[in-house]
Amino acid sequence: MHGFLQVFLPYVVLAIFCAPAGAETTIVDAVRNSSTHATLFSLITSADLGTVLSSTDKNLTLFAPNDLAFEKIHSDLKEKLTANPVHKNHMALLQDVLKNHVISAPVDTGALKVSDLTAAAVAYDTLSMDNSLSLKNLAPEVTAKKGSLANFVGGEIVLGNGIVHVIDTVLLPASCTRTIVDIISTNVDFSTLASLLKVADLVNTLSADTPNTGFTIFAPTNAAFNKLDKAIFKCLNDTKNIATLANLLKYHTVGSTLMMADLKDGMEISSLASSDTHKYTYKAHMTLIPMNGTASNMMTHGGDMLASNGVVYTIDTVLIPHHFQACPDGAKIPSVANIIPSTALSLNILSFGVAIALFC
Repeated sequence: MHGFLQVFLPYVVLAIFCAPAGAETTIVDAVRNSSTHATLFSLITSADLGTVLSSTDKNLTLFAPNDLAFEKIHSDLKEKLTANPVHKNHMALLQDVLKNHVISAPVDTGALKVSDLTAAAVAYDTLSMDNSLSLKNLAPEVTAKKGSLANFVGGEIVLGNGIVHVIDTVLLPASCTRTIVDIISTNVDFSTLASLLKVADLVNTLSADTPNTGFTIFAPTNAAFNKLDKAIFKCLNDTKNIATLANLLKYHTVGSTLMMADLKDGMEISSLASSDTHKYTYKAHMTLIPMNGTASNMMTHGGDMLASNGVVYTIDTVLIPHHFQACPDGAKIPSVANIIPSTALSLNILSFGVAIALFC
């Protein structure tokens, strides 16, 4: 096998990466000049990752799916990834897919060559958060964390900032194989929220996964729901109050995908709630402040939980407008002063005035 590679590898490389000698210095150069990677180069450009893959301060290994590999992706996902221009709801998804094909190493370590691989599979972290690729030299082949397996179908090309390996399958990260409902329903910290989504008949709505769909859910943990008065929680969980519960859960949901980089200090965020108190404000220290309601801190552990149809953020307090009424009999959520934890300190000017009135 090694003798075969030694004889034919140079010709395979020349056939696939047909740039003039000396013209390719970075990974981006190699992809741009390849006759079988037009789709990959287009996506790198759309995702604005050219600078990352041209960087010389790391040694990068790119597993480059050829054009035929992208043809194998199911139609809805393919439409999301290859739209020109890519829809704002799916930019993060596209970037995540491409980053899942890149392994980064210090300059003095070097990129991964086929000769570096062992018979037993070894996992390497990719630039995609919480994703890895397992590589072995039998075949050789590379397997994504969620099971996508790709074969090496061309020689490796050594460049100034790393190595490119041509593969025959797109290596999909976890984000492509789950919806935001999947994330919530499989996380033990969200079991209460998952149950309430079923009661409110919102599972199908938030499972929608079409080329233009995107949601952001600020997801209260079980501990956040435990802060609510038990009588109030019982009202919310009563099937007679489905519309009220659904509106409260929609108050935690935005109809587009907002990544952390999209959240700006002081920005107003509109939710899907139908009431007139459907907006809240984001503060740079990771606090959400509803208009005249309870504030909540965004919990940073775990980072962004990206899905094929949006993103989930963990929050420590249920977001409730100040005048929200949980039950038809007039029972209300406890006052702002009683429900905001001592660690969630940020309030807007009006809420601050209310707090002074209560405590002075």
